[in-house]
Amino acid sequence: MLKVDRSIEPVPDSLTTVGNAVDNERVAARTYYTAIPVPTKTYKFKRYKEEDIVAALEHLFHGKCAYCESKYIGTQKMDVEHYRPKGKVNENLGHPGYWWLALEWNNLLPSCTDCNRRRGQKSYTLQADGTIVSSNEAENAGKECAFPVSGVYRAQVSQDDLSLEVPLLINPCDHDPDDHLIWHINNLKIPILLAKSVDNLPDEKGVKSIEVMGLNRFGLVTVRAEVLQPVAVQVGNISELIDITASMSSCEARDLCLAKIGRDIDALQACYEPDREYAAMVKSYIDSHMENLKRDLAGLLA
Repeated sequence: MLKVDRSIEPVPDSLTTVGNAVDNERVAARTYYTAIPVPTKTYKFKRYKEEDIVAALEHLFHGKCAYCESKYIGTQKMDVEHYRPKGKVNENLGHPGYWWLALEWNNLLPSCTDCNRRRGQKSYTLQADGTIVSSNEAENAGKECAFPVSGVYRAQVSQDDLSLEVPLLINPCDHDPDDHLIWHINNLKIPILLAKSVDNLPDEKGVKSIEVMGLNRFGLVTVRAEVLQPVAVQVGNISELIDITASMSSCEARDLCLAKIGRDIDALQACYEPDREYAAMVKSYIDSHMENLKRDLAGLLA
């Protein structure tokens, strides 16, 4: 999961134009939910999937899921996901959902179907002894209408103060995922995501986000490993070239090798550009090797 600056993308016109289909639905929903007696059924929103909204979310997140960073754009239709669910809240029976945010830009995120739609998923977990184990039975994962909060306060109506809520799911536009999540890549074949440790306890936002979105589900971890393998080869090739160059006496060939090592180290940064799949994981892996690579290169240049 990557931090994303929502301000770089203009709010889609369909969400701001008065009197258009989106605005009419917003007014209709407000009328519906303020009726007396209070309705018991969920209002059926449709206009949050307008073409310009979808396009803006795809551009802002480079065609990737906001939660798992999978590139859905070539294989599936994006789910326009409501960070605060619009129709109900799984953790609070009787809550009408944050219906007043259903058509608000700041509440919309792009999601792949597996992160958004709840279904049985098998996943990997890290044991206390450092081994990674796979679940034998599928457990429900997928955000759907989940929205856990810390403490007792939860906004119930549009007049309530959202700033008093303490959400336990990471919104990459509002929170920095690096504050809550850390990568465990000791096993290149099973790169998994963990909650950071805070005062010797797992970060609660990290724990809930991994659990609810199923961020260590089997299929996702497999594809992440496939993306990581060529990056690991690149890092290994640079290390090997450093060793070869260290055994060479001063000559033109040595200078050419030194120049190539420098270029290859710089090129690693392109592997985790924001438009790349699983950029946060790749950056974490490269960062864990970068200090040694740069130190070794500096030693050759000294």
